[in-house]
Amino acid sequence: MELFFRNLRLKSFFSGPQVTDTARSFSNETNKTQLILKEVGLQNRNSFTPLTTDVVVESYIKLVKNYINKLKSRLKIKPFLGVRPNLNKKDRMQLEMLLTHKDLIFKAADKGGALVVLDKGYDVTDILTELMDTNVSLKLTSDPLKNI
Repeated sequence: MELFFRNLRLKSFFSGPQVTDTARSFSNETNKTQLILKEVGLQNRNSFTPLTTDVVVESYIKLVKNYINKLKSRLKIKPFLGVRPNLNKKDRMQLEMLLTHKDLIFKAADKGGALVVLDKGYDVTDILTELMDTNVSLKLTSDPLKNI
């Protein structure tokens, strides 16, 4: 947000009459680099922020900051302010029932960003089967962290 306000101040500051510097010095490497960058349309990064000289821009920035702060405080009270649900009441109740069901596990799918719903018993059995398979894993005789 501050970057946006800085850009507004810079545009206001430099929107006045353009002053061109015709005196170019080729005496050192820095000036040569600056000249090459200007010819290509590039410039070095700078953190210059002009002083608050334009009253209109500063009052606009102040209004935007106040509005955003009010919006943040409203969203703390009502997090879904202005958002209408895309599910009807029946679907929302069924979804809440599924989310609170203790025998279901929700996992992210490997691809596509989908959600996979698994039966907890099946998932635990699958994990135990993989752990018991000696081709995949080996049972440790002692705690390897003790040697660290």
